[in-house]
Amino acid sequence: METEYFTENELLRMDKQVNEIRKDILTDNDKLYDSVSSDNEIILMGESTHGTLEFYERRSSITKHMIREKGYTMILLEAEWPDITRVNDYIQGRGTDNSAKEAFSNITQFPVWMWNNSVSYELIEWIKEYNLSHSDNMVYVYGIDCQRFLSCMKPIIEYMHNCKHPHHAQVSTNMAIFRQFITEGQYAGCAVLGPLKPHVANIMGKLQKQLSRFQWDYLDKIIDKPKMAKEHKINSICCEQCLEILVNGEEYVRKMLEEPEGSQASWNTRDQHMLMTIMRMRNRFAQLNNGVTPKIIIWAHNSHIGNSIATSRGGTTFANNNTWNVGQMVKEMFPKSINIGFYTYGGKVTAAKKNNNSGETMELENSHPLSYEYLFHKIC
Repeated sequence: METEYFTENELLRMDKQVNEIRKDILTDNDKLYDSVSSDNEIILMGESTHGTLEFYERRSSITKHMIREKGYTMILLEAEWPDITRVNDYIQGRGTDNSAKEAFSNITQFPVWMWNNSVSYELIEWIKEYNLSHSDNMVYVYGIDCQRFLSCMKPIIEYMHNCKHPHHAQVSTNMAIFRQFITEGQYAGCAVLGPLKPHVANIMGKLQKQLSRFQWDYLDKIIDKPKMAKEHKINSICCEQCLEILVNGEEYVRKMLEEPEGSQASWNTRDQHMLMTIMRMRNRFAQLNNGVTPKIIIWAHNSHIGNSIATSRGGTTFANNNTWNVGQMVKEMFPKSINIGFYTYGGKVTAAKKNNNSGETMELENSHPLSYEYLFHKIC
């Protein structure tokens, strides 16, 4: 089927309409800020690439305003939890890092530039400075991804050892099977195509059991102790999240290899994990703060924070291999939320070929004449 392009007369008419619209557009940030209601709970901010400077700069600017003027106290990034807990320690005045750049140094895998960049460093330094003068209402930063679950084993073992958790030895034994693997891909290959395949159900069962036991028998009691230090309570929440990542991350990497071409199973597993992380952080920090629920800002790709129902693959059930994403699920769970997507007509992007960590600057192709990006470019 041939693509239908606008006729010359239609384009001329569009130009005229666009010029009329342009006159009415207010480009100042205040208009955007005013559009976010005071009772809004969650802001989802996207990007159409993971390597375009202006997207990061604009999100950083909006984030600072929302923290300073509208009381947002939690930033959740499309990044791995253990990496960003180190960044959070830095802005909370803990740990041994002396700069934001140093706090991000755990991130060494592709794409390194996604968070190891000057805008991220500047924003984290700004939040650290903000926290110094708002010690009673500090901002927290965490990651919501689950692709690198092997890195969660170390913080689990360290936490359980330090607090003398009664199930420390059992949890360490359950996780021993993962210690033979350097990467999650190695585990997936062994679990789907190798000798671990007959044992996958048992592995999954043990992971889920140790998470449930930690939550039911331990965590709520810790959080409800009035004399327990807040830092220790937050460390226990971090352990809970790492246990959750083991469960969901194992399923995610395995499904990536198991699923037939065109399946959305692994994608849905990952985005459901992101949603559960958002819900957990809201609920747990409300427990910590006498029922006051934190207002949250989420940084992720447009494909995560948009609403998948608006796409040809989206749906409200999994019956037809539909795609679900964070934006769709957040809208259904939290009506008081707003999405801010970022698109571009053209420009540059930092990217790499074949997971090469040494990114390079590449030119983006200009958007298609029938796309929304083209229309936005004409208007703005």
